[in-house]
Amino acid sequence: MTAERVDEAIEVIAREDAELGMWAKAAADVLTEGEGEEMIHQSSLQHRLWCYLPKKTDEESWAPLVALRAAWTYAPATTG
Repeated sequence: MTAERVDEAIEVIAREDAELGMWAKAAADVLTEGEGEEMIHQSSLQHRLWCYLPKKTDEESWAPLVALRAAWTYAPATTG
């Protein structure tokens, strides 16, 4: 998935929910460093999800993160 395809996926989410789109963009920027998904490595992703986020994110912020995960999972596939 190229950087353009990552952006397309974020646009799909943002069309459904603007705030969720903002969260998706922030997550993608952190995980891909502005590049495509090839920048995501399993070990660094697991570290961020299971070690970094729980320590750095207050409990009230988890609801949008969970919604983002659901939206990302069920977003229609983009072409290109």
